[in-house]
Amino acid sequence: MPEVILPPPHPPLDSLCRLLGERFSADLVVVSDAGHTTLAAHHWPVALSLLVPESLSSADTLILTDTTHDDRFQALEAQLGFQVGFYAGSALKAPDGTLLGHLFLLGRTPRPFARQHHQAFLDGLCMASNHLEQRRGLLRAARIEAELLPYRSGVETLADAILGVNGDGRSSTPTLLPRSCSASQPQP
Repeated sequence: MPEVILPPPHPPLDSLCRLLGERFSADLVVVSDAGHTTLAAHHWPVALSLLVPESLSSADTLILTDTTHDDRFQALEAQLGFQVGFYAGSALKAPDGTLLGHLFLLGRTPRPFARQHHQAFLDGLCMASNHLEQRRGLLRAARIEAELLPYRSGVETLADAILGVNGDGRSSTPTLLPRSCSASQPQP
C-alpha cells in the first residue's frame, strides 16, 4: 500500500471543496495548483495528485452532464476506481490570465446542471482563484524578502541625521550622527 501524503492545509480551500461537494452532491471535488498538485479535496480518499487528462484540463471551463460514454474519462476512471457520470472543471486564473490551478467536480452518475448550479460553480471558481492569487502574492513576497534582506538579524539604522520639529511646526537644524551610528553594512 502506498504511503499517504497529506497536502499542506488550506482551510479556505478545504471549506470550499466541502461546500461545493455538498451543493452538487459530488463524489469528488479537487482544487489543484498549476502543477496539478492537490491543494484541497472533498471525498478524495488519499491526498495524492489526480492526473486529469489534458483534453479535460486544457479547457477554460468544461461542464459535461453525462460522461458515461465519453472515452476521455477511461484513464481517470481507472485511477479513481469508479465510473464518472458527471464532470465540471475549470482553470483557475489570475486577473492577468496566468494559470493558477484547476477546480473540478466529479459525480458517479449523470446529473443536470441548472442555472443555479452554474452560478454556484462560478462563485466557487472566484473564491478558489482569489485564494490562489493571494497565495501566489505571499510566495512572491517571501522570495523577494529572502533576496533583498540578507541581514542576519537586528535592526539596521538607515539615517545619517535626525531632524526635529519644534512646537510651532518648524523643523530644527539637523543633528548629524557620528559615522559609527549611521547605516550599518549588511552582515555576510
